[in-house]
Amino acid sequence: GVYRPTVRRDPADPRSASFAPGPGVRLLGGFDGTETTLAYRAGLFDLTVLEGERGVPGFRRDNVRNVVRLEGNGAIHVVDGFTIQGGYADGSGLGRGGGAISSQLGTKTIRNCRMTGNYGRIGGALLTQISIVQLSDCTFEANGAAERGGAAWITGQFTGMNCVFDRNVARGTGGALHVTQGVTDTAGVAYPRLQNTVFTDNLATWGGAAFVADPPGGVAPGRATFSGCTFVGNGA
Repeated sequence: GVYRPTVRRDPADPRSASFAPGPGVRLLGGFDGTETTLAYRAGLFDLTVLEGERGVPGFRRDNVRNVVRLEGNGAIHVVDGFTIQGGYADGSGLGRGGGAISSQLGTKTIRNCRMTGNYGRIGGALLTQISIVQLSDCTFEANGAAERGGAAWITGQFTGMNCVFDRNVARGTGGALHVTQGVTDTAGVAYPRLQNTVFTDNLATWGGAAFVADPPGGVAPGRATFSGCTFVGNGA
């Protein structure tokens, strides 16, 4: 089914509506309704849609700004098995993470998700700050950012596995990804790590597929590990 958020962060602003699961909540999709356990989930991820479209059909500027909000300082969230589309995060200070946003410390696991057609000034489909972020088996396609991270803008301890970034665009840095290292773990600096991930036809001014930055400014060159990844047709 197609689901649209109705609960508003600002009661006076219909565009502030989001799906906002509480701390510790797992948001699971892709069921056909006959399952008795998660292990038998039908896997209908493409058909379970969290939709940012509202107002005039096809007119993005009246869509919700953030389809999903993962908030709560120190919170653990899981989003698993959805298509997330149509978020339009514009406006000064609000233009972040059209598909999903987390601006507080925590652990965010996103898997079996497709994020498409989202827009943000920073982080078209996804924006996370000072978090432990784990992406797996996700597709980010045709998302856009006016500045950084056409698909995603991520700071913190980041790992990505078995993902696809296709046809995302940023006018500034990181057509698909703008990632910033700097969160420390027991081993010291936690560098971003990506494995078995495909970057195709992404476009930016700097870093057509990915831009890896180092704090404090977030624009100095940083370090990351790419293992078993494919880069095809990206442009800067």
